[in-house]
Amino acid sequence: MFQICDSIAPFLSADELRYTFGVQRLHDVPTYEEIFPMAIYSEDGQLQRLRINISNERHELEFTPSISSLVVPHLTTVYRNGDGSGRLHVDLQPRSCHYQHHSNETFAAVSNCDGSLKGLIVRPDGVYVIHPVPDRHLHRFRRSSDSDSSHGLHVLYKRETAEDDFCGIESLITSNELTEDESAVSEDVYVIGERLTQESDLIVELAIFVDELLWRHFSSKYGGLANSKLQEYALTMLNNIQIMYHQPTAVPQLTFHVVRFEVLTTQPSSMAPHLHNNGHAQQYLDRFCRFQRTAGARDWDHAFLLTGYDIHRGTGSRSISGIARLDGMCDPWNTCTLAEGLDFTSAFIGTHELGHSNRMIDKLGLPE
Repeated sequence: MFQICDSIAPFLSADELRYTFGVQRLHDVPTYEEIFPMAIYSEDGQLQRLRINISNERHELEFTPSISSLVVPHLTTVYRNGDGSGRLHVDLQPRSCHYQHHSNETFAAVSNCDGSLKGLIVRPDGVYVIHPVPDRHLHRFRRSSDSDSSHGLHVLYKRETAEDDFCGIESLITSNELTEDESAVSEDVYVIGERLTQESDLIVELAIFVDELLWRHFSSKYGGLANSKLQEYALTMLNNIQIMYHQPTAVPQLTFHVVRFEVLTTQPSSMAPHLHNNGHAQQYLDRFCRFQRTAGARDWDHAFLLTGYDIHRGTGSRSISGIARLDGMCDPWNTCTLAEGLDFTSAFIGTHELGHSNRMIDKLGLPE
């Protein structure tokens, strides 16, 4: 990789700063390098190696496809309307554009679904983010004559996490709190919690939901490609979450398999905006926990909602990025997470909140 151009951050809008760096103000942008990724691909277009300088050390990372470890072969995909109608697909596999690297000291996850590279590199000294610069700014840089990179301008920075970014709560939902209609739903047969296939191999099956507001954001940006872009975004997030749960500090090491991906193109009445004060964190989490508990043939261990709301704690309080119930992973009423989905930091939010849910947050080595 090569450092090529002058600082790009001052030219980014607030939305672009958030999407690229996870911040909304220029003075909050972390120290970063501007680079052209040097990637090597196989004849069939799969990423094989990535050459990168980290802390003045040159690394060549070998990658293998990870899509088979992110989704199950019988993945269920649902696009749901508010009246209960919609489209359902079974066994429709996402394309392979997600990769992982594992070695003694370095763990990395990279996705290249849109031709650029998005991902994390986990080293003993911290977590590094690689992310493309928005296309509309490409005219601002000059490519070096000695760069044979097939990718555009990217930034590389070390992730620093503010303490107030995340929230885990102790309050629980019980079956007695459900409405008469909700409690009348028959029990589904499923297993909650640990699925051990071999010693130290712990698998959690996930259902990922996308709310109407986030779907509308992607629809306005990508039009007819919104659904596929949402799935690529969600799996890019999960690929990054996965690599952080595979590092040595994570005990036990967890593997997450998506069994259901559902886009709520119209918000269900039970999660209408007025019922959660347009994104109040705990109220929205409560509503989502109840919704996922009674959503069809439930066959997942944990439900994860990506939202387009700027979730908050209430009037006059600071906004937060995610929320989950502490130790809720093995409780069918409370095994759920809510996270903002408008920027790349959803991977950190998801990792942290899943850590709250299974009481592993102090074992992940995340920057605080």
